[in-house]
Amino acid sequence: MFTLKGHTRGVTAVAFHPDGKRLASASEDRTVKVWDAMSDPGMLTLNGHTNRVNAVAFSPDGKWLASGGDDSTVKVWDATTGEGTLTFKGHTNGVLSVAFSPDGKWLASAGDQTMKLWDAMSGQETIVLKGTLAAL
Repeated sequence: MFTLKGHTRGVTAVAFHPDGKRLASASEDRTVKVWDAMSDPGMLTLNGHTNRVNAVAFSPDGKWLASGGDDSTVKVWDATTGEGTLTFKGHTNGVLSVAFSPDGKWLASAGDQTMKLWDAMSGQETIVLKGTLAAL
């Protein structure tokens, strides 16, 4: 058993790669890290968010990694190289959650009392749902 170390502040979210061999972590230190889940060393450190990162998700085919942060952006990274490919802008406050559709064509993000649906490859915003949940 081992402990994955490398973030300089708290970890806010984790997600397994579809192959189960890699793990992504989001952190208050403004980074996303991709780890070999079977050994200790970190594989990649993804820099690009300007504030806390709250969410991470791998695409179903494992090629892409999405992250969302308090800088109001969603970023899509190449999950193998760590190269940033797209930045989605449209939220007015922090992004708290990201998720790919099962076919990988769509990316959903949530925060600032909205849920946005994006074309995962172009970054085009396609649907916005606004509102709050009332107590039942």
